[in-house]
Amino acid sequence: MKKLLIVACLFFIVGTVGLIVSCDKVQGPYMNITDNSDCPVPTFSDFPAPVKNVLVEEFTGHLCVYCPTGADYIRQIQQLSYGSRVIVLSIHASNLAYPEAGDYNLDLRPGNHGEDLYADFQITGEPSAMFNREKLDGTNIVYATPSTWQAKVEQVLAETPVLTMQIMNNYDSTSRKLCMHVRTQFLTSNSQNLKIATYISEDSIVGFQKNNNSAIGTTPEITNYVFMDVMRDEFAGTYGETFTNGGVAQDSTITRTYSKTLNGTWVAKHCKVVAYVYDVNTKAILQVEERKVIE
Repeated sequence: MKKLLIVACLFFIVGTVGLIVSCDKVQGPYMNITDNSDCPVPTFSDFPAPVKNVLVEEFTGHLCVYCPTGADYIRQIQQLSYGSRVIVLSIHASNLAYPEAGDYNLDLRPGNHGEDLYADFQITGEPSAMFNREKLDGTNIVYATPSTWQAKVEQVLAETPVLTMQIMNNYDSTSRKLCMHVRTQFLTSNSQNLKIATYISEDSIVGFQKNNNSAIGTTPEITNYVFMDVMRDEFAGTYGETFTNGGVAQDSTITRTYSKTLNGTWVAKHCKVVAYVYDVNTKAILQVEERKVIE
């Protein structure tokens, strides 16, 4: 990446769901968005005091009898004092997420994206979760025992952040067009090859869920289960797009803009956007942020 100036714009068409746009302008050690008429970039406030956030990627499915217990552990973690720093993407994948005729006809799979992640991270069952995709025990990235998840979350949150992020959204309720703006600042110099991935999730989806834990709800199924943090779709592919290729100075900033027309079945007020930056080689997530589509 040239140190003095790089102007790069990437345009993606994603099915009939909508147009996705990403642009950035890199100058000196400071990096700023190249504006565009479709999604003009708003004025960001100052970056808040940096803290490390954690992305919990929870693999689940409505036919999984153990998954309500896993989801309940996550809800308990989110209710703790640091809960706002815990960002969740609930990924419905594998045969336990397939829709069936009758009560289980709800399809919460995020296209092929969930299956891709499920295969690439070699998930062997649900519920399972990753925490910034870090090897928190020195060996494993995926953890399948929900009772251990709080300790994993706290292990990540105790780390010193190397990035800080902000998100601003502009949503048109008539056209259902969403403009998402992500601003990132490097707190230290960085030589890693990084990518940025951006997703949209939805809360408060009601449907049938298999269950074997009477402390969570009725068994053998919950007929009005509320699914939260459901990964719906991406803005720039399952694995996002190139963010930096090393040689980034401390205090440099990058702003990216994406746009998408929301699927007509999604409830906009229940939707959130999630952005995270990760190391291409290790897959570990350096920082993550989320924001509601409608504040």
